[in-house]
Amino acid sequence: MNESPLPLAVRAIGTLFNLAMFLLFLAATFLFWTWGGNFLDAAGGLPDVATLRHTVLNPGYAAVALGGFAASGHAVSRILDYGAAWCCYIACFGCGWMSLLGLRWVSHFLFRRVSGA
Repeated sequence: MNESPLPLAVRAIGTLFNLAMFLLFLAATFLFWTWGGNFLDAAGGLPDVATLRHTVLNPGYAAVALGGFAASGHAVSRILDYGAAWCCYIACFGCGWMSLLGLRWVSHFLFRRVSGA
């Protein structure tokens, strides 16, 4: 196949851009994962499964636990930390998904080159 060098150069530039975006999104995935963990630790972490089950099955215990949470001096800070952790984990998922798409685009280019298409 006799292909013009210009489309090949455009494809190569596009592939390099896709590779750079893949690496950027992969780095962002790990960064958001780390930040989410830090915010979650700052908020006090998550309760264990037994505590969550006890809270769900005993509404009176849930009211006491929420009352204690609200009475603590750091309730607003903890709520903000939980919210920030949630946002970081959502961003982590989105960046991970974009990393998979970027890897897919790069692999398509490589398979085209190997197959000669």
